[in-house]
Amino acid sequence: KQRTIGDALEVIENGINCSQDKSGVGEKITRIETIAYSKINYFKTGFSKLNKKQKEKGRLIKGDILFSHINSPIHVGKTAIYDGSEPLYHGINLLKLRTKSNIDNNFFNHFLVNLFQSGYWKKNSKQSVNQASVNQTDIKSVPFSYPPLLEQQRIAAKIDSVLSEIDKIIKIRGSEQHEVRALKMVVKKKYLNQEMSRKITSLGEACSFFNGKAHEKDIKDDGIFTVINSKFISSNGKIKKYTNKQMFPLEVGDIVMVMSDVPNGKALAKTYLINKDKTYSLNQRICCIRTDKYDASYLQT
Repeated sequence: KQRTIGDALEVIENGINCSQDKSGVGEKITRIETIAYSKINYFKTGFSKLNKKQKEKGRLIKGDILFSHINSPIHVGKTAIYDGSEPLYHGINLLKLRTKSNIDNNFFNHFLVNLFQSGYWKKNSKQSVNQASVNQTDIKSVPFSYPPLLEQQRIAAKIDSVLSEIDKIIKIRGSEQHEVRALKMVVKKKYLNQEMSRKITSLGEACSFFNGKAHEKDIKDDGIFTVINSKFISSNGKIKKYTNKQMFPLEVGDIVMVMSDVPNGKALAKTYLINKDKTYSLNQRICCIRTDKYDASYLQT
């Protein structure tokens, strides 16, 4: 199954519908202009006196991403991350995106920025006179492949570091603002495309597969090998059975996976990473996945 943006999101929703003005009285409410330059501009907000229910619904938390889903064609799809430096509430004119725990919000926002800069939303938005829009279904259906969390954080940190160096150079040389944006766009495209387009291969190409063997039913307590079965894997190694005969030895770095499970199938496709050498034996209906091309803990994720 192909992963999408929808798989990465814990929350995607509209903001609170409230009357707002520019009086400076009340709570700050996001507007389209708040993220016009892909950063939160606290001077470009509306103001509204919110009740308790509105505050609970609209309060942004650090790391939330604001997405411009209704705008002119050249601006639809812009995003910005809320940094939490000032209290801010989510207005109706932007979508709020909140990533799941296994997705780094900074990495995800870089992906969204790259998507916007590639012209994706300009081409795929619904357009009328001087206005374009995308809905939640449009956004959630966009393909989004991502590595494990630590790798996401490494990539995001690398991009941020390079952009920070560019800012320093620009400040010294005094380049014009449009040159700054153009240079940043090139850098983001370079690093994101480089990391996102790493060669994707199949498990069949990257790994070898082995089936386990049936062990004797009466398992003796004086054995030295732990038999890997579905109960062992589903309990993450907490349940152990011992035998005095090793039928199929396993190695450190092997990944074992339940291929069939009865009666309820709850353990089906669950995996366990072998972290001790020569102490395990593989039972039937359990598959061993072995690779010397990739880090096993990376592959298991």
